[in-house]
Amino acid sequence: MFAAQHATSTSRDLAPFFPRLGPNWVQCLSSKPFSARGSRKALLSVRQVAELLRVSTATVYGVCEHGDLRYFLISNAIRISGYDLAAFLEAQRART
Repeated sequence: MFAAQHATSTSRDLAPFFPRLGPNWVQCLSSKPFSARGSRKALLSVRQVAELLRVSTATVYGVCEHGDLRYFLISNAIRISGYDLAAFLEAQRART
């Protein structure tokens, strides 16, 4: 139940940035390999963020390295919260 609430919350946070995607696009956040049970926030991989933004993974790594996008380093794997992604996109919108 919490995962469904979190997915709805994340979709509301990111909806302004992805207006052409349908209401079920956020289902990729709760894919089978990643279980949100027991966690408070779903974390996205670099590949998932790149797919959502339609950029390369190298671009996402570069933005993280530059410090514009907050991330977690878990066992040498970068993970990004939906909230941090929404904040990054909002900051990019404010710059233009």
